[in-house]
Amino acid sequence: MRILGGCAALVGGLELLNVIIASGAVGRGGGSGTGAALAGLVGVVSTLLFASGIALLVRPRGAIGFARGTALAALVAFALLAAVRPGFSMASMLLGIIFPIVMLGVIARRGARGAAAAAR
Repeated sequence: MRILGGCAALVGGLELLNVIIASGAVGRGGGSGTGAALAGLVGVVSTLLFASGIALLVRPRGAIGFARGTALAALVAFALLAAVRPGFSMASMLLGIIFPIVMLGVIARRGARGAAAAAR
């Protein structure tokens, strides 16, 4: 779980940095209100993803629920972003969609292992 936590913190930090840079570009160009709202939503989700990565590093077992909820929120937010603004930042959207799927898979696999070990 520590590797997953480090990756989540890294991806959350990269996504947050991308939102800050994109917001600066939108602010100079006078973008639409929906773009600013979506950037704010992605900023919040990126911050949550960063925080869940730190939580997984500090308390791997206690942060699984938080990480699962954050991964679901990130998946929904980035899918919404891809549907509404498909040209926002392709690399950022792909990372924001693929990483939460991988994160959910790792958490589910880890939970299945823990349940099998507890049954023995």
